[in-house]
Amino acid sequence: MLNLMKKRLLSRIIVFALLVGSFAAIKVVAQDAENAAPQGDSTATVADPAAEESVSETPAEEPAAPALVGDAARGKDLFVGNISFTNGGPTCNSCHNVNMAGVITGGALALDLTQAHSRLDRAGIEGVISGLPYPQMRQSYEPRPVTEQEIADIAAFLEEADKQAAANSTASIGGVMLGGGIVGAVVLLILISLFWIKRKKRAVNYSIYKRQIKST
Repeated sequence: MLNLMKKRLLSRIIVFALLVGSFAAIKVVAQDAENAAPQGDSTATVADPAAEESVSETPAEEPAAPALVGDAARGKDLFVGNISFTNGGPTCNSCHNVNMAGVITGGALALDLTQAHSRLDRAGIEGVISGLPYPQMRQSYEPRPVTEQEIADIAAFLEEADKQAAANSTASIGGVMLGGGIVGAVVLLILISLFWIKRKKRAVNYSIYKRQIKST
C-alpha cells in the first residue's frame, strides 16, 4: 500500500514538472517572438546624413541664357561699314557681296552671301562668323573678334536679304512669263492674219474658170 502511494506521488510530481517546464518554454518562445517583431517602420524615419549632405552640396542648375535677338538694320550697317565693329574688324562687304536694294556692291574675293540664309540658316551663319573656318576670316577677325550681338545682327540682316532676293526672283519670273505670253500672242495674231489674207475667197480658182468661159 505504501509503495503504491509513493508511485502515485512520484507520477504527480513528474506531471507537475512537465507542466511547469512546458509553461516556461512557451513563455520563452513568446518573449523571443516579441523581441524579433519589427518595432514600427523605424528605418523609414531615420535620415541618412550622407545623403542629406550630398543633396545640399549639389549645385543648382543655372538657367540658360536667352538667345540674342538680331537687328537686321544694324546688321546691314555693320556689313557695309556704316557702323564699325566693336573690336575694329574689317567690314564684311570688303570680301562679300549681297544683292539687295540700298546695299553697296561688295567685293568678289569670297562667296556671294545673298542667299546665305537658304544655304546655312541663321545658326549656320552665326557658327561660321564665330568659328572662323576660313583662313582669310581667321586672319581678319581672330585678333579682332566680332561680338555675339554683332553676329546676331549680321545673321538677321542676311536672313532679310535672302527673303528679299526670293521675293524679287519670284516677281522677275512672273514678269518674264507675262512678257513671253504677250509676245507669243502678238506673233500668233500676225500668223493668223497672214493666213487669212491668203485664203481662197471662192470655192474654185476663179481666173481659170473665167478663162474657160471666154474660150467657149
